[in-house]
This record gives sequence, C-alpha cells and structure tokens, in this order.
Amino acid sequence: MDNYRSELRDRLRARIAELETAMQGLATDFQKSSAEVRRVSQQLRRAGGRYGFPEVTEAAGSTELAEDGRLPEAAGRLLDVLKSVGRGSDS
Repeated sequence: MDNYRSELRDRLRARIAELETAMQGLATDFQKSSAEVRRVSQQLRRAGGRYGFPEVTEAAGSTELAEDGRLPEAAGRLLDVLKSVGRGSDS
C-alpha cells in the first residue's frame, strides 16, 4: 500500500495544477470551469479510495457534489487537502 500512496503523491502535482487552473476560470467561464473542477474532483475521489487517502476521497466527493454557489469554497478545501497529502510521508 505504501508504494501506491507514494504513487498518488507523485501524481498530485499535476492534479493540483489542473484544479488550480480550473478554479481560476470559475470567475470568467463558470459553466466550463465548473465542469472541469467536477471532472478532476471525480478522478481524485476515485484515486483517494484506491490509494488509501480517505481525506482526499471525502474532500473530492464534497467538491464534485457541491452546489454551484459553494463550488469555489469546496474546491479550495480540496486543494488544501491535496497539498497537505502531498507533503505527507508514509513513515
């Protein structure tokens, strides 16, 4: 399991960048960017479960299902969780 968790951490950098880019677009093209935020969130929800990161699964699921008015806040929380997980270790 530790190898899988390390693998997810290695992939997080790209996912964080994807999520940040989509979040920036929420102010100018909400429909397109919200769909992208939800798509990335869905992928992260699945990966969190597969790799043993329940905190990622929970935050990503909340973001994926967030009402439009709460999406930026939920995505921000997800981003915080991802950054925290990315800094962690399995030791």
